[in-house]
Amino acid sequence: MSDAVFIKQAFAEIDKAMIDALKKRAAHSPLRRARYCLHPDPSHPLNVMVIALCRDTYLRPHRFRKDKSKVYHLIEGAMDVLFFDDKGDIIKRIEMGEWHTKETFLCRWAEQIWHIPFPRTDIVVFEEISQGPFVKELDAEHAPWSPAEDDASGIAIFQKKIAENGPHPQEINE
Repeated sequence: MSDAVFIKQAFAEIDKAMIDALKKRAAHSPLRRARYCLHPDPSHPLNVMVIALCRDTYLRPHRFRKDKSKVYHLIEGAMDVLFFDDKGDIIKRIEMGEWHTKETFLCRWAEQIWHIPFPRTDIVVFEEISQGPFVKELDAEHAPWSPAEDDASGIAIFQKKIAENGPHPQEINE
């Protein structure tokens, strides 16, 4: 089962009922995530997605192979956006929360940098925007120092490490 549903109509709209359905889909997905793609297909020049991640999902750190901007806009829950150097050390952590909190609810970056969204609540829902077209095999690169998706023990160790370690916003000198 794919975690993506493409909305191919001329007008793509997301309402609360759709968010609730997306969260339920993520909770029942073997990968513990799901997304609506508001673009008709990956070849579109603008890729807009609404993504639900369960806390126990694993997204392998990745980066674009060429410079593209990416935007995360938090809708519900809380997550960290983690950025890594080429050795796998966390170099920046953006703590994201809903718009009414004091945390960041919208962030953008435009460089080739290893990153992942990392849920801090049982489920998090956010919008992701990036330039298309997107061809996974050509555009995305997984971090060689990160565990593969089928390495359960490596994933457990990695997730524990990043949940406990790495710079927090107050520790970063920018």
